[in-house]
Amino acid sequence: MIGDFGDRNPDKSNVAPQEMNPENWMKFRSAQVAVAEQAIKRVGAKLETHKLLVLVDLQGMYLNLHEWLSKKGFPIEGGLVLSRMAFFQIHDVFQRISTRTLKSRDGTVLDFESLLEQIEQAGSGGTIKISPKSTYLRVVPEFELFYAPSPLADIEWKLRKQARSGSIEARKQLDQIQTGILRFC
Repeated sequence: MIGDFGDRNPDKSNVAPQEMNPENWMKFRSAQVAVAEQAIKRVGAKLETHKLLVLVDLQGMYLNLHEWLSKKGFPIEGGLVLSRMAFFQIHDVFQRISTRTLKSRDGTVLDFESLLEQIEQAGSGGTIKISPKSTYLRVVPEFELFYAPSPLADIEWKLRKQARSGSIEARKQLDQIQTGILRFC
């Protein structure tokens, strides 16, 4: 069934449908964050917040995906499939950057989100493991959406000029323009 992603399907959730709303989720999340922050302080660990700005080009992602799926005859009425694919693309980028940020830090740096998962799994009265004298990194994403059409005509004109003067690389890139993929080094 299109749209049956599990997380939005009340039949596949252990939360009653009337309890599933953004307000209840925010209350639950805020309580988890407060517990994690207090626990980190109590054991002498540090919490650092790393703000991550993610720029999303709607032309490059959403609209081109719409065009590609339309050409393939994929049913996209309502936008659910497009919005979910866009979400997964953005989420994947965020996860990759978060992972790289954690790996690039010196010393004992741990993921704040993994601590929140421990708290959720431990439940009321459970125990969680916090490493004293370590730093927990909270990565906070901010998203900025913009529409930036590619100046393909200008790029193609410059490449044709270089290709006429014998550039093999320009010829390859002209061929790539026809497929919609450009690579610049």
